[in-house]
Amino acid sequence: MKFENLVILMSTYNGEHFIQEQLDSIIRQDYKTWNLLIRDDGSEDATRSIIQKYEKMDPRISIFKDADGNVGPKKSFLKMLTEVDAPIYMFADQDDIWHSYKVRQTVSWYQKHVKEPSEPTLVYTNMSTVDQNGNLLQKNVLPSDLRVSFVSSLVMNVVTGCTVLVNQSLANKVKLSDSDSIVMHDWWMALIARFSGNIFYLPVTTIDYRQHSNNAVGVGHSLKSRLNKVMNFGKLKEAFALQMKQSNLLVTRINRTQLSDESNDLEEFIALEESGTFVSKFMWLIRHHVKKGTIVGTLSFYFLFLTSDNRLKKNRARQGD
Repeated sequence: MKFENLVILMSTYNGEHFIQEQLDSIIRQDYKTWNLLIRDDGSEDATRSIIQKYEKMDPRISIFKDADGNVGPKKSFLKMLTEVDAPIYMFADQDDIWHSYKVRQTVSWYQKHVKEPSEPTLVYTNMSTVDQNGNLLQKNVLPSDLRVSFVSSLVMNVVTGCTVLVNQSLANKVKLSDSDSIVMHDWWMALIARFSGNIFYLPVTTIDYRQHSNNAVGVGHSLKSRLNKVMNFGKLKEAFALQMKQSNLLVTRINRTQLSDESNDLEEFIALEESGTFVSKFMWLIRHHVKKGTIVGTLSFYFLFLTSDNRLKKNRARQGD
């Protein structure tokens, strides 16, 4: 599928309660030159019929059709991204509320900073969080002077997909098969942009990011929600393993000659996780001031990283038995 202008990609799943408000907020954008492509990921409620109604109402809105059914959000978004040809792309969740200037300001920021479209580029913005009724939870989730080091970007994702714009050069570096080896599509695109092109932060809140019980991915504000993650240690280990798998895949996509220092940091991170001693790993964490978004998240990552070699040895011993 080929488009001449900006394409907004949306993946939906059982979103009947919030999708109309989201679609209305996109239609109200003061930047009018866009197309919205929606892939439903196997909804069992009224989501499909709502989408069909909006498709008839606005010629810029169309449904992405395939026979794959439910594949999950990251694969659903990657499927559209890898099959749609456009100069620039944005991503929309089904349950947020876009501020009327979101598209205009994000596109303007991209045009201001990018002189060469052939360079893989990602732009992301700030956001506020709201509850299921639209009541404000947190204004400006990210600091206005946000700075993220190369190493920090390996262990923590600050880029939220529904605030993101990417260009075609970055989209061309993404493959559908990547979905099996990445944590989430937004983090993956941010890593490719960071190590192979450009990443720019627009410190303007452009969306109300809705938090509710059915979020595929969300921002946990309460101590209870953070502790619940820690208590589910099995999922934490799975997430850590996938994060390392993502880092290994990144090695195959970067140009080492252009980013020698950063590629060395990436390869050292992988090598330490696989076979580094406790002391060497701990010194690396301290040297690079590695931390995640919360104390609980940081402590969990430290534990998994520092003990990963021991767990690998145990697994190999068991397999030998």
